[in-house]
Parts: sequence; C-alpha cells; structure tokens
Amino acid sequence: MLCALAAFCTAASAALSGVRPADSASLAAALRVQNKAGQWQAALELFRAAKDGAADRSSYASRSSYTEAIVAHGRLKQSDKALNVFREMQDLGLAPSLVAYTATIAACGSQSHWPIALSLF
Repeated sequence: MLCALAAFCTAASAALSGVRPADSASLAAALRVQNKAGQWQAALELFRAAKDGAADRSSYASRSSYTEAIVAHGRLKQSDKALNVFREMQDLGLAPSLVAYTATIAACGSQSHWPIALSLF
C-alpha cells in the first residue's frame, strides 16, 4: 500500500512539473503531493513561482500552502528559510496551524536552533 502511494505521489509530482495551480487550494494540494513524494525542492520552486506570478495574494496565500512550504524547507534542513516563511505567513495575517508550528519547531530543532524554536511559543 505504501509503495503504491509513493509511486502515485511521484507520478503526480512529475505531472505537476511546469503546471501553475489556479488558486490557493490547488496550490496547497500540489505542494502536499510533492512533499509526500519527497520532491521538496520542486515544491518550493512551485511555491515561489506561484508567489512571483500572482496578480494578487489570494491565488497563493493560504495556511495550507505556507505550511507545505515550511514542511519542505524543514525536510531540506533549511531552518532559517522555514522560519522566514512562518513569519511571512503571520505578517500576511494567516494564523499558523498546529502543523505549521510543529514543522517550524522541528526545522529549527534539527539545526540546533532551539532558542529560536522556543521563541515561537
């Protein structure tokens, strides 16, 4: 079952290459698929492209899309970037979910940035 899911996520991630999601819900779903497939860099590239090409923030800014970007940065051991995305999320008025907090704290903790992780409380 897990092998089938991994194969599906990998295939879906490959199919998303070059595709620009139409809205924030589609973007969040695409990022989630890429994260599940272990395609963290591809997820971040998609997130950046969506932000750079957006006419307005409603096409990319959602709690879910920002959370998925934080997860990807954490998996790539980029604690500073995960923290920047977390703070940007807050600056946009998006209330971080429990998953966003957990992913940010895990990213900081994995890089021995415990004081930063503790400051999130």
